[in-house]
Order: sequence, then C-alpha cells, then structure tokens
Amino acid sequence: MHPISSPVSSMPSVQFPAMPPDEAATLQALQWQFDQSEFWTPAALQAAQFQQITALVEHAMRTVPFHAKRLRAAGFRPGKPVDATLWRRLPIMTRADLRDQGEKLHASQLPAAFGGHFTASSSGSTGVPVRVRKSDIDALMWNAISLRELGWHDTDASCMHVAIKGFAGAQFSTADIAALRSPSGLILPNWGRPASVVWKTGPSGMLHSNLSDQEKIAFLIRVQPAYLSTSPSTLRLLLGYLRDHGIRLPSLRAVHTSTERLDDDLRDLCMDILHCKIIHNYSANEVGYMALQCPMTGYYHVQSEVVHCEVLNDAGAPCAVGEIGRVVVTPLHNFAMPLLRYQIGDEAEIGPMCPCGRGLPVLKNIIGRTSDYLTLPSGMRRRLTYNVYRMSTIESIKEYQLVQTHPDRIEIRMVVRRELTAAETGVIEDVMHTAFDGLLRVSIRSVTTLPRTAAGKLRPFISEIEGTSPPGITQ
Repeated sequence: MHPISSPVSSMPSVQFPAMPPDEAATLQALQWQFDQSEFWTPAALQAAQFQQITALVEHAMRTVPFHAKRLRAAGFRPGKPVDATLWRRLPIMTRADLRDQGEKLHASQLPAAFGGHFTASSSGSTGVPVRVRKSDIDALMWNAISLRELGWHDTDASCMHVAIKGFAGAQFSTADIAALRSPSGLILPNWGRPASVVWKTGPSGMLHSNLSDQEKIAFLIRVQPAYLSTSPSTLRLLLGYLRDHGIRLPSLRAVHTSTERLDDDLRDLCMDILHCKIIHNYSANEVGYMALQCPMTGYYHVQSEVVHCEVLNDAGAPCAVGEIGRVVVTPLHNFAMPLLRYQIGDEAEIGPMCPCGRGLPVLKNIIGRTSDYLTLPSGMRRRLTYNVYRMSTIESIKEYQLVQTHPDRIEIRMVVRRELTAAETGVIEDVMHTAFDGLLRVSIRSVTTLPRTAAGKLRPFISEIEGTSPPGITQ
C-alpha cells in the first residue's frame, strides 16, 4: 500500500496516468523492488546482501587504506566472494575509529554513477559528534526507505504534516529560521522531499523544539495536522500539557518519532490522550535507516535492502531470538566513506520471525546506548532498567533524567509541574530502590529545564563518573 494521494506528473497535459519525473520514477522503481524483496526468505535476503557487500569490500580495498589493511589481514582477497563466515572475521569498527581516522576513511575515488558527495553529522545520544561522507546514492536510499515507511502505515500524504524538532540552520534561509523559532512557525506548500517528489502532498508546518509547550500546542491547534513528527521526549512534554489542560487534537492520525529510545508507556499515553498510534523508526544520520516499525506487530524490521545489521553477544557471535546484544551495522551503499561492521553504540533484542510474513530480520526492542550503564560500587556495570510505567503514573513529573554522580549515588533531576507530594516521592524512591537493589543512594532535585544535545535529544541517563575501568558487565 502507498500513501493516498495523486502522483506527480512531469507533463501538465498528462495527469492520468501520471508521467513521473526521473527521480520519482527511480523512487517508485525501488518501491516496487522493496515490495518483492521484503517477502523473500532470510536466506535469499542474505545472499543478495552479500553480493552487495562483496562489491563494497572490493571498492574499500582499492580506495581506503585503513580498510584495505584490515580486510587483507582478515583473509579478504579481490575477486573472492564474501560470505557470512568470512565477514565475521573482520574486526569491528568503533565510533572511536570513525572519529579518530576522520578523512582517512574517505574513499580516494567514487564510482561516477554515485554522483556528488556531502557530509552527514551525528552526535548520537552520547553527545560525541562524528562526521560521515556520503554520496547521492545514500540520499536516494534514505528517501526510498522514507517512502516505504509512509506506505507501510497507509499515510495519506494529501493531509497536513507538522515536524517539531531541532533544525540545522544550513538548510534554511534567515527568514525561514526566524519563522521556525517563532510561535507562528514555518508553513510550506508541501511535505518536501521525498514525498512531494512522488505525490501531490498537502502542506507542512515546521516548528523549533525550543519553543514552549504552550506555543507548540497553540500552533498544532491552529494548523490541525493529520501527522506529527517529533522526538519521544518532546512528545512526552506535549502529552503532559494536553492532559493537564484537557486539550484534544482530533485531527491527528499518527505521530512519527525517531532519534531516541521509545518506551511502551509513551505509546500508551499517546493512545490515551491523542487516540492515535506512534510510528517509530530506528535510524542515525551517519548510517541511515536501520529498521522500520512493522505495521502489524510493532516489531522493528531491519531494512536489509540498504543496511546489513548484526546483533552480537559479548563473544562476538550473533544473538539468538530473545537475546540482547550490541548493534553492528554496515550501510550497503556508502562508497564515499565505507563503514564496515560499524558498532553504532546501541543494543537491541532479536525478535522472532514476524507473523506479517515479511522475511526482513526482526528487532523486538531497541534497548538503547551501550553507554547507558550504571557503575556499581564494586566496579561492575549493570544495564539501567527500572519501572518506567510506575514513574509515568506520577502526573506532576514533566520529564526527568537520571545522573550517576558517584559509584554509590544517583541523582534524579526532574522538571515538575508542582512540588512532589510525600506519596509521589515515596513511589520514586521505591522504584529506584527496587531497580538498584538498595546499592545506590537516590536523591531528587527539581530543575527548570533539562539539557538537550546539539541535535535536540534528551539523554535519559548520564554518568558523571570519570576514569572508571569496570572489570565486567552484569545483565
């Protein structure tokens, strides 16, 4: 299924059937291929992926000395097909490698058909920036997966869409930036790329996430969007404001979220207050789309046509269904700056085959950053888990952030609507005592705001402990 809207025609005199422009025709051809490949067997998908990986590896061996040295040492040879066994012999590429090697990872040449190149940057949830060179083919594949997401969820592109987030100033004029940062927002005649390349879309609105909740809600009431795109942390604040003031937004059909971890309690809250679903994806600027939410089950389908995704345990072996491991990805079409077995810094849980019938691999949950670990007084590290649902029932809390200030201390920094009652404080203390087995002392501090990264993301957990070298990890 594809968005309910009329296709764009490159010939005004031929509106039916539409004559698509070249870019639209290419995107539609990719959609047709995706419609077939998403139902291939896992074996067929893997075979096609390794054909592409073989081409990427041979290019990297010719054009990037850093990769050439590592590939040769692992037994890769030009003209030798790559399979899963050989692939796993290649050492993992870390975020530190990407940051430290920098331009040395740029390919010395790019196939002519790949067009020009550009730079994408990402801070991730760690706040440590990385920069990646990409080609026009990467942009094309990003747009193609964006269209697939709209199609999977039967999006009506003829309606109003609003995006509330932090925007990079380079893509806007001075006047547009001023509009983005004003309560009036920026109103555009269409959704922009890629949707408006293919379909005749409705208008779109853009608003900067730094505006107050009251200003954001006033904008949404005024423009009445059918679709909203924002971050989970921004959505949580908006839902709290709507609940506190008894406001409804009946025009909304779905909320699209990305960039941050999404908890089930936020899905429930959105359904309760807005009566619409959240559509979440797993993506990062440096690698592109990694997984889209299944329209049937809510699981995440790896986008195998554009990325090879591995979830590995501590021994470096692939995780089984139900196991949690670190995410290692290889964008299949980045010939400008190949990222071969790149450990992005997240963890995920492997899911079972999806009953929707798609053969695309399944991630049941995106767990979050590998940096989201507590350091216990013993020096051991433990994944940060606690009863998010119980915390979400305390309506006086707008948002919060956990900060480990010492090996035996956690500070909860909260933005609250009013002073917490003794009962509410007791709930928080009980949740944290249960989560940390009483090993950590917990304090609560009210703050007026919580800091965001340069990309506008809220980090739910921060460790301020310096110079720790934990001997191991407990689950």
